[in-house]
Amino acid sequence: MIGDVLIHPLDVLRWLLGPLHVLAARAGRLCPSIRGDDHAVILLGMRTGWGVLDGSYVAPGAPATPSDRLELLGTHGCARLQGDTLRIDGSRAANERFDLDAGYGASYAAAIAHFADALARGTPFETDPFDHVQTLALVDEAYRAAGTNGARTR
Repeated sequence: MIGDVLIHPLDVLRWLLGPLHVLAARAGRLCPSIRGDDHAVILLGMRTGWGVLDGSYVAPGAPATPSDRLELLGTHGCARLQGDTLRIDGSRAANERFDLDAGYGASYAAAIAHFADALARGTPFETDPFDHVQTLALVDEAYRAAGTNGARTR
């Protein structure tokens, strides 16, 4: 779960919030058909506070197709992304819906086009590969804090 799924929100949270570190984590496996962790929770520290990131392949009653949910709570308002809807409450309120299928497809096409263009022109990539090492380090921190290498059995 951590290395397969939660790595992506960890990367986004680093981009949105700046440097992060793992304060605590738990990971486990409930489904015998899954070889590694199938649920995890990570408590994150950052300059301006803390956050909780969790994920599960085995949440009872959850829809078969997973959906993302993100809440950022601040002193002047909050932003909530639930499925295809972004809602911002505070001094500047907003509510916006997105076509997720079109967005995912367009993001893959744009990333591949950027990569090919940068290779052809010899220019740097928009995201520095060394930056991603910091996200991988967070994944490693989470597994160490959880006391597992991704294959915990309880």
